[in-house]
Amino acid sequence: MKDWSYRFDTVDLIEDETKLGVYISKMKEYLSGTTKDFSAIPLDLKGTSFQLQVWEALQRIPYGETMTYSEVAVQIGKVSSVRAVASAIGKNPVMVVVPCHRVIAKDGSLSGYRDGINQKAKLILLESTLTRKNE
Repeated sequence: MKDWSYRFDTVDLIEDETKLGVYISKMKEYLSGTTKDFSAIPLDLKGTSFQLQVWEALQRIPYGETMTYSEVAVQIGKVSSVRAVASAIGKNPVMVVVPCHRVIAKDGSLSGYRDGINQKAKLILLESTLTRKNE
């Protein structure tokens, strides 16, 4: 497991089982295929206005579907900012909940996932398998 503590060196992190419970429950539901939606989870995302715009676009990508970095750039009205979109996606603080794994390269290949391409492939496979099963 990666140590991300360096990103929070100016704040005190306090583990609170009660507050984490809803997140743990929703993540278990997602991984078991009983939920496709994290909209009930309160998010307090912090980032630049551009990052927030990109992360909002990610949340609109339907479960079981993918979108290219270029398509995300078009969706937010920043057609020539594909690299900046990729950078913002890479800084997404809540992977899976803000589904950056649903963004793929223009040629259809998997690229750029902080938790590794294998994990990205597993999440895409999970969603596509469950989507097909429920059709």
